[in-house]
Amino acid sequence: LRTFLSPGVKRKSVTNFDRVFSGPCAARKEKSNVTMMQRLVTCIRDCLVELESEDFSDADLEKWAVLIFESMSAPTRMFHGIQHIFDVSHGISKPLPILGAFFHDIIYYTIDGGLSSDQAEVIKGIIDEEEGGVVRLKQNLVLPDGSEEDKLVMTVASIFNIQPGQTLNPF
Repeated sequence: LRTFLSPGVKRKSVTNFDRVFSGPCAARKEKSNVTMMQRLVTCIRDCLVELESEDFSDADLEKWAVLIFESMSAPTRMFHGIQHIFDVSHGISKPLPILGAFFHDIIYYTIDGGLSSDQAEVIKGIIDEEEGGVVRLKQNLVLPDGSEEDKLVMTVASIFNIQPGQTLNPF
């Protein structure tokens, strides 16, 4: 993975890997010499490039891919593992639904028995964990720098009809 994500490789440059897989998430194609982690990193990168995002580094790509991979590979995930995200995203050509498919199962609080340290870091400032296993969406959701309300989190909360301060259903 470190070789694949070497700092000297530009994201939009053509590498041997890009010659085999081009386009958003084309890395889903089955190739025996390509690891699941390489497929994941390449797909996330391709989606972000297609979305014209430049606000990510190779280290970010690696961190996100590891978060997804480790979450989906947890011992409690007997019902489906890392292959599941590739199955769900198969046939999707738009970058946002692909990224949604990749991140849709990373947190199963009850099944996994809480959050891993990596998951807790990602959602720091979004939930409060209380004694007795009670989990609430924080009352005040702000960006990590404290500058303004996190509109993305509020959008996701509204999609699921969750209000700030609300206790989250463990099921």
